[in-house]
Amino acid sequence: MDTPDFPEVPFAGVTELRIHGVSGTPTESMLQNAHPVQVWGDRSAGFYRTAHDHGPPDPQPPAPPGRTLEAYSWGGLTAGKGERAAWLLLLPFMLLNVAAWAHPSRRASRYAPVGWMSGALRVLGLTLTGVLVLAAATIGMDMLAWQCAGTQACGEAHFYTEFLTDGRLSDPGTRIAVGALLPVLLLTLMRTLSKSTTETYEHAYELAPNAPVPGGDEVPLGVRDLANHRFWNGGPPLSRLRALHVTAATAGVAALVAHAAQWNDPSGYDAVATVVVAVALTLIALVAGLLMSPLTGRRRELLTDERARPAHPAYCTAVRYGPYAAALLLATAAFYSAFVSERPHYEGRLPGFAPAADWLLVTQAVLLVVLLLANAVTLWHGRRYEREALRGLMFKGLGAWFLAVFGLVLGSAYASGLALRFADLVGNPAPTACRTDCPSSPIYLSEEYFWSARGFAAAVALALVAAVWVVRLKKRLAKRAAAAVREEYPEHAGDPGRVEAIAKAHAAAALVDDAGGPAMLVVVGTCVATAVMWRFFRDDEWIDPLTTAGTFLTGGFALALFGVARSAYRNPRLRRTVGILWDLGTFWPRSAHPFAPPCYCERSIPEFTTRVRQIRDAGGDVVVSAHSQGTVIAAAAAMQLHAELDGVALLTYGSPLQRLYARTFPHFFGTPSLRWLDGALGGRWVNLYRRTDPIGAPVLRLDEQPSASPDARPDRRLRDPAFATPRYAFHPPKTRAHSDYWDDAAFASTVDELAGELTARNDPPARPQGTTRRRSAAKPPV
Repeated sequence: MDTPDFPEVPFAGVTELRIHGVSGTPTESMLQNAHPVQVWGDRSAGFYRTAHDHGPPDPQPPAPPGRTLEAYSWGGLTAGKGERAAWLLLLPFMLLNVAAWAHPSRRASRYAPVGWMSGALRVLGLTLTGVLVLAAATIGMDMLAWQCAGTQACGEAHFYTEFLTDGRLSDPGTRIAVGALLPVLLLTLMRTLSKSTTETYEHAYELAPNAPVPGGDEVPLGVRDLANHRFWNGGPPLSRLRALHVTAATAGVAALVAHAAQWNDPSGYDAVATVVVAVALTLIALVAGLLMSPLTGRRRELLTDERARPAHPAYCTAVRYGPYAAALLLATAAFYSAFVSERPHYEGRLPGFAPAADWLLVTQAVLLVVLLLANAVTLWHGRRYEREALRGLMFKGLGAWFLAVFGLVLGSAYASGLALRFADLVGNPAPTACRTDCPSSPIYLSEEYFWSARGFAAAVALALVAAVWVVRLKKRLAKRAAAAVREEYPEHAGDPGRVEAIAKAHAAAALVDDAGGPAMLVVVGTCVATAVMWRFFRDDEWIDPLTTAGTFLTGGFALALFGVARSAYRNPRLRRTVGILWDLGTFWPRSAHPFAPPCYCERSIPEFTTRVRQIRDAGGDVVVSAHSQGTVIAAAAAMQLHAELDGVALLTYGSPLQRLYARTFPHFFGTPSLRWLDGALGGRWVNLYRRTDPIGAPVLRLDEQPSASPDARPDRRLRDPAFATPRYAFHPPKTRAHSDYWDDAAFASTVDELAGELTARNDPPARPQGTTRRRSAAKPPV
């Protein structure tokens, strides 16, 4: 990636290497300089310095003598090109993938409950692919090619169905085969995006051989996972996962086509079609078994330097040739339907679609139960060993299950919204079981789409209840925070209006810690409400208005999401805003769903660690200065550099490491891992935070200990906002919250402090005793 076009820059002394957080902070702001110059990288991600280091003078003041300021900008990986706005449509896949990393801490390298969780999530990912492919097949095969094109009035009324009403294409079997092109095109698009993003984002560097983490079995297992150089290079497992999804989805379309062609005689039996359906279902069951198997989830060839025998030979053969077998099966079914089968036309739906939707729903329910039980067992075992580490986990430690449910609910809303809106375009949606009071020109759909719409209406109602809950919670937190504000500003405690304003800012930031309750109310409440309505109230009169409201809400949701994606394509500012979601959700490699947005860390972390090594090999020292999401990248990079941290210090500010990541991903970033990192850095870690920051928080919770010194490491709290209105000012000082840490006076002094420690470590007699609590990086404590 290093090119002759980049200027040569010095590495002597101490380099403050800044890395931004979400939404892609401009390099001008990071460097506090109007003329940044790129010195390494490319347009998507790169390193920048000011013009002082190699060019003409600049009006901005340079860094202190012996220090260099450099910025790493990675925002282009998530919000750079306009095409990435379309990733918004991949949100359900992303949630399933994030859920795969949200499991509690494993007790050992091979731990059965977590293995069951991972397997269940991979199969749930397959069902989510099936939901969207089935929706596309419903639109293409059943709704357009069969129901609409089968009647002259509907078929000739739309340009996208008119060509199916004349000539050879008007044959019922041919129409079915042509309609199957829509799900095939959708699947091809998802596969192409997955493969192209893999080549762009996840094959950036040839990684060096692994070095063992000092400390042996006393090192947290999550640290040992993240410290492995091959953790952020998930190409082979992703390729296997993609092949299995393509195999099952293609076989599913083949089964739908063959099953429809099977009904060409009154007996409902056709030997060829029956064999194709049987083989397709067998192939789908085989793929589900392989996804549940540890062979698919195992990353052995990534986590060792020996690439021989990565998996069982029979498994590798099945993965390699599965897509070809499924494609041959689909071609056979399509050829038989279009040229052999004499399929008569009749009114109503194509057979097979309603049972497919039913089986998908039942499979998802069973897998969610398995996931919940495995998650509960893992938590129960963990409480026997690590009660302190499990305290305060997000979603009560059921983050994997909650995120999986959220992804499935959102995916169902996508599918039902698209199907219902297309049905509105060509006719009037009606459930398959409709017998009386059916609308004119009905377009029949599976009952699941209507129940998904009713559930979405319930979700909207529950979201309003959750909003009221949040408002009441904020008021309660503000009352509790008022006492802390008076304690922090004793000289101004007599101004109740200003105390209340600051207390509200503290309460708004603290809401993030209690956001799990309202979120679980909406997601879990939606599932429970839908199940209760289906079981006890499905024949009541008030269900019909709810269905109508739900269909409009789901359709509007699908169109609104598409509109946001389209606007973000043209609007860079909106694209950066949408990019915040990807900054948080695409941190992890794709291990549960191959069609999720790509993992930017498979490029950014190897790139960042390579730059640190480059500076260290040239004799320089590094103060890694990270903000927001950049602190998570910096922490993961520091674990990769576990054996090379002697000349590295870490400054984090606005960090979500404890507030979001330790609570949601306790295995990797739990308190034991963060304590290990603090020790591995020899105490050269300072974390700045504010009570008004909704994202940043202490990383080791030292502020909760009354005996802790204000300057105790790693956590130092900054006062925000200033209380009194400056003289001649019209308004009180603004609340900085999550922004402008660089403008705080404590920031520069903290960088000076860490840089001084790095410089002084080479001259032990000159270093005052007690200035640091540096420990040996060779044997970091646990």
